[in-house]
Amino acid sequence: MKSSPEFVVHIKDLLSDVPSLRVRAMFGGHGIFREGLMIALLSDDLLYFRANGDRGEALRLKGSAQFMPKVRGRSQSMPYYRAPDDALEDPELTNSLAVASFDDALRCDQTQPASKRKYRP
Repeated sequence: MKSSPEFVVHIKDLLSDVPSLRVRAMFGGHGIFREGLMIALLSDDLLYFRANGDRGEALRLKGSAQFMPKVRGRSQSMPYYRAPDDALEDPELTNSLAVASFDDALRCDQTQPASKRKYRP
């Protein structure tokens, strides 16, 4: 699950225009957060963006693999989909994917009870 330090720096550079972005090491990979919400993750030098509902289905139909880590020997599905290869060289595309992922994360967070919400503007 670990990504190389060079890959992490490259992704930080690509996403430098996204406000309030933080990258944290976690579970052998890295989580990318904006305003307390996880919008993407890095694992094995691959970038995955959060996508819920129709947007996740659209990415899947375009060939994006869903992030499926093994937990206790069983695959666990998570709402993160692999970024297109061209996004790793196109900051504009990467930033637009990050903004859409933040919107998905925000909508999901708003469905939680107030005591469990993570978004803190």
